[in-house]
Amino acid sequence: MKFIVHDALGNILRKGTCPDDMRALQAQEGETAIEDIWDGTNDCIHRIIDGQRVEFTPEPPPPLPIRTQRAAAYPPIGDQLDTLWRAMDEGVLPMVPAFYDPIKAVKDALPKTA
Repeated sequence: MKFIVHDALGNILRKGTCPDDMRALQAQEGETAIEDIWDGTNDCIHRIIDGQRVEFTPEPPPPLPIRTQRAAAYPPIGDQLDTLWRAMDEGVLPMVPAFYDPIKAVKDALPKTA
């Protein structure tokens, strides 16, 4: 016989075949084994409800907080800082020596090689 093992929420945990009298032995504590003819359907979109396999569409997760969405959308902080430094270097922004000078010293000491 073919069987499906599911948890108390109806999530399909595993499936297999066994003799009829061995079905109950397929489930562990907190699980239930039922007879079912699994047919290759996607277990992720099915649940066991009232002993029957049914298609289940989970609710979409709630949207992430706007703060999290914005943090993920920003360019990397290194790119942001480099843009500010270059704007100062080109005279587009006023020079802030405490920010500009240490970076300039590193760039001068370790120039990029072409």
